[in-house]
Order: sequence, then C-alpha cells, then structure tokens
Amino acid sequence: MVEAKVWIRVARETLGEITSIFRGLLGPTVALTGCRAGYLCQDLTDECVVMFTTYWETQEDTDRYLRSELYRAVLYALELSAEAPKVCFHTISETRGMEYVATVRSSDKLS
Repeated sequence: MVEAKVWIRVARETLGEITSIFRGLLGPTVALTGCRAGYLCQDLTDECVVMFTTYWETQEDTDRYLRSELYRAVLYALELSAEAPKVCFHTISETRGMEYVATVRSSDKLS
C-alpha cells in the first residue's frame, strides 16, 4: 500500500479556494481503481494548514493517479501554497491494529 500525502500552508485569502478544490477532488479520487481511502484534514491549531491524504493498493495505482487529470488539480492547489508544500509518499508493507497493542501490553511488564 502507498500513502500519498500533501501538506500545504495557504494564505487566509485562498483558504476557501484550496479547501473547495480538495473537497471536489476527494470523491472522484476515492472512486479511482486502487484507491482505498482519502482524507482532507485541516489543522485544528492553524486553519491555514491543509492536508490531503490518499491510500493506494499498489505503486502502479499511485503512478496512474499521479498521471491523471485529477492530480493536475492537486498540483494547481500546490501552486497556491503560501510556502513550499510538503509532498510525501510512504510505502506501507504492514498494518497492525489494536490486537498489536494488546499483544505488546500483555507480553512484557509495562514501563
């Protein structure tokens, strides 16, 4: 799985435009083949910080997304950033949940 994350700080004057762009992208992006989930988040302590995160089944799905017209709109939003945006792609080979927490907490003495 691949996590694709965009983090941008925008000027207050463009915040509405940026969030509108990402809101409009979320549904169509999640509908693409290979997209497992998508999230649009706004920082609670700084409303001018916006994060757009998507999760992809494979690297090929991610690459197809990066070549798509939808991603062209993401790139446009990045151009409106008030400072250099952060774009990260994380390859995730394993995901664990609460069962992992329970296993770790029951296997050793707690610190």
